[in-house]
Amino acid sequence: MSLFHRNGALLLCLYLCAALPAWAGGTLTGKIQDQEGHAVVKADVLLLSLNRATRTNPEGTFSFQNVPAGEHRLQISHNNFGHRIKTITISDNETTEVSVSFDLTIHEAMTISASPIRKSITDVAQAVGVLNEDDILRVGQPTLGETLANEPGISSTFFGQAASRPIIRGLGGDRIRVLEGGIGSGDVSTVSPDHALSVDTTTAERIEILRGPASLRYGGNAIGGIVNIIDNRIPEFIPTDPFAGSIDLSYDQASEKQNGAVSLNGASGRLAYHMDYAYTDTDDYEIPEAAEADSDEPFNGVLENSALETTKANIGVSYVTDRGFFGVALTDYQSDYGVPGHHHHHEGDDHGHGDDHDHDKFNEDDDHGHGDEEEEELVTIDLDQTRYDLRGELRFDHDFLKSINLRAGFSDYEHVELEGGAVGTTFNNEFQEVRVEGVFANVGPFTNASVGLHHKNRDFSAVGEEAFVPENKTENFSGFVYGEIERNNWSLVMGSRFGRQTNDTPSYRIRGTHDHDDDHGHDDDDHDHDDDHGDDDDHGDDDDDHGDDDDHGDDDDHGDDDDDHGDDDDHGDDDDHGDDDDDHGDDDDHGDDDDHGDDDHGDDDETPPMPLDRSFNALSASVGVVYGKNDPLSFAANATFTERAPTAEELFSNGPHLATNSFEFGNPELNEESSFGIDVLFRKNKGIVTGELSLFTNRFSDYIYQYQLEAVEDEDELVELFYQQEDADFWGGELHLDIDLLHSDPHHVHFEVTYDYVRGELSDGGNLPRITPSRLNLALEYSTPRYWIKGETRYTEEQDRIAENETPTEDYTLLNLTAGYRLLMGRTKHQFVLRGTNLGDETARVHTSLIKDRVLLQGRSVSLSYKMQF
Repeated sequence: MSLFHRNGALLLCLYLCAALPAWAGGTLTGKIQDQEGHAVVKADVLLLSLNRATRTNPEGTFSFQNVPAGEHRLQISHNNFGHRIKTITISDNETTEVSVSFDLTIHEAMTISASPIRKSITDVAQAVGVLNEDDILRVGQPTLGETLANEPGISSTFFGQAASRPIIRGLGGDRIRVLEGGIGSGDVSTVSPDHALSVDTTTAERIEILRGPASLRYGGNAIGGIVNIIDNRIPEFIPTDPFAGSIDLSYDQASEKQNGAVSLNGASGRLAYHMDYAYTDTDDYEIPEAAEADSDEPFNGVLENSALETTKANIGVSYVTDRGFFGVALTDYQSDYGVPGHHHHHEGDDHGHGDDHDHDKFNEDDDHGHGDEEEEELVTIDLDQTRYDLRGELRFDHDFLKSINLRAGFSDYEHVELEGGAVGTTFNNEFQEVRVEGVFANVGPFTNASVGLHHKNRDFSAVGEEAFVPENKTENFSGFVYGEIERNNWSLVMGSRFGRQTNDTPSYRIRGTHDHDDDHGHDDDDHDHDDDHGDDDDHGDDDDDHGDDDDHGDDDDHGDDDDDHGDDDDHGDDDDHGDDDDDHGDDDDHGDDDDHGDDDHGDDDETPPMPLDRSFNALSASVGVVYGKNDPLSFAANATFTERAPTAEELFSNGPHLATNSFEFGNPELNEESSFGIDVLFRKNKGIVTGELSLFTNRFSDYIYQYQLEAVEDEDELVELFYQQEDADFWGGELHLDIDLLHSDPHHVHFEVTYDYVRGELSDGGNLPRITPSRLNLALEYSTPRYWIKGETRYTEEQDRIAENETPTEDYTLLNLTAGYRLLMGRTKHQFVLRGTNLGDETARVHTSLIKDRVLLQGRSVSLSYKMQF
């Protein structure tokens, strides 16, 4: 509630000022047509300066009444043609007519994420990608990660069809911010890749991707980019139609996916409302061969425990005037899904997990009768999130201050990890985020500028036998400035951000590694790694190398015999972490006398829980230029320096995480991670051939990553993962070309080429783990106004540039065929999409997945989608 109190004055101001009445003016009418002079039907027309919206009728025309005299910005958008933004002048008691002609060879997309004001993506200095609602319909994937996985420079963490998070240019996790309407999703998907994002793309209007650092306006941790899901949960415009909406239905044969969604929009006077509901239900999806190549288990044709059931409901209302809007929304998201590639072996009938949960969907075929023999239990996740959003904008008729914008989100998240239907571990996350931004014009040399304050707070807890991260709180407060210098054919953008983050936990516990002797086949007393990594001692910090005496490994143990996690020279934290000695209380081998622990993961020798807190200051700055904005060929470049504070998981993790088959060790002595990156972009904006070539390099100091100390041979053995820091370099590029082979109305033939490449290496030598292999996509599409058909081949190269103890993946080629049909009946639009994916039934493993050796992509599949917009 403190956030409400702190912003109460602003919210009240927004509400009262929003009640200012509109004044009489003129009439604005227009007609939208294509290059052949045909009407463009159901184009979205936004009168941005007055928060009014309408759509073109079957004749391609639109109108707005009582438009105040003066200059106004008009945006026209259509999924097939892109968008236009025009500045128009209205006079009192007069009718102003506007005519807009679209050309398929000039397809401009618009972004609201890269700048405080709406811009064409060709006018920004960053690499930006946009998927509209038709693009989302064509892809037809249930997760955000897989929806974007074929976009240039983007891959996914792929943990089955339920949990899949985007990876951009080889960077994932906390370095990629996933936003809904500019505010974080509020889930725990960054804690572990088996944790699903609490977002649904079915009712999204568009998805915007900023590749590369986006830390200035969205947070210092967005060092790799952002993904912003934009929907209408809080209406910002008063629609001309009092009632409109859409219905989505889809079915997929390989997973027996059934998906349905309905979205409704309307208005009554100044009140605009939105409601939507989405439901997805799948079974285990089909795969071409056994997921584990060397498995002795019989193959039943599906990826076991990959089923999914998800519901999302949202209701939002806003008060809209000619000066702005203020609205609220309530969203409920629930998901039950299986965690594939992981089986918990249990003997006997004593689970020790508490009460049973009703989870028949995922366990109906398994008899967990709790007999005397060892049984295999499936792990599932039951997720529930309630989210509240506030959004507002207040515009001013002032040459200096143009508007004040508010974005806020508050979420209460819980998910329960179940083993055979019994509660194992419960994760809770309370998240709040508020961003207030003032937009200015004509500030010195700056045409547009903004100043903002940004606050984020997260209270996290995990209770259960797999609570590998202790209870913790993360708070971040920052401020930022951003400016744009616009000239006729070039622009310059610059900005900076400074923030302070605190991470604290009341119950940090040092404990040993998991039991090697009894459970995982290690007979020795230590992890002898002389041959593997060449280190003479341990993971302690005898010098200033973040835990590495030489390269990565250790000769004797994983323990801290000397200065590990308590470096007087490095950080001066003699008392900060409660260390009486230099080893956090570990006598040997993480507290294990002989064999890395007893049957209880070394708990007998654990130190008692103790409070621990860390504070970090982070600075970010960037400068970018765009040249030739109005020319067929343009150039853009962007240089960014960014600092990122470690997450609570990177600092405090210490325990078994069976969903990822790992035992994770955080490092409470981590420093801020910093990077300096340069992006260079060449854009071809007009003509038969259009596209973009982007080249990037990113040099990290103290890059934080998980290092696997040794290879494992037994499938039931936990992989030991240690967070550590080293300097690292990323570089690569993306190419996207669109070639119009035939452009004669009504027939169009379009050829598309995309290619991406990324390398990630440690500066001292060696590859970073789970780096996306290079990919080449070729597509040929024939289209008319009524129907289209598209064939594509997607080739993913083998990945053999791997980190130590990482396994390679083979190359694969996926063949896809998609066809669609559009039907306009008055003001109602019907779309049918028939989709065939992986038609060659290819065996494909996602190298960026932590469980790539136990999970395959879906095999041959046919799906059908239908969407009606009214």
